[in-house]
Amino acid sequence: MNSIVFPGLDLDDTPMEEFRYLAHWCFAMLTLDTSDGSRVELLFTGTLAHRFQPAPVREHLRIDGAYPRTLMRRERSPWMAALARKLDRTGDVLPQGLKHYVVPTNDGVWECLALDVVLR
Repeated sequence: MNSIVFPGLDLDDTPMEEFRYLAHWCFAMLTLDTSDGSRVELLFTGTLAHRFQPAPVREHLRIDGAYPRTLMRRERSPWMAALARKLDRTGDVLPQGLKHYVVPTNDGVWECLALDVVLR
């Protein structure tokens, strides 16, 4: 199941995304265009992992039959579950409160495992 993180955030069909990651601070920033022509920043804190996948993986992102153009959170994340299994083999665990955030675009899907996200 997926849930919308910031109701009212409506991203452009082609959001011209820009991604930055600061490893020292475990901080990721995704800058995107909105449907009204403005730009927003999604600031992910406590970032453990991030990835970009091609558009065909969007099938699991439908809410009520459509792909929302917004930031979503995956409630049951296969990616987090797989990572947890790998860490378990080494005696490590995922940080408490980690969440799987997803931003679908026309070109693909941005994903981030982080503790929190702020909209600016």
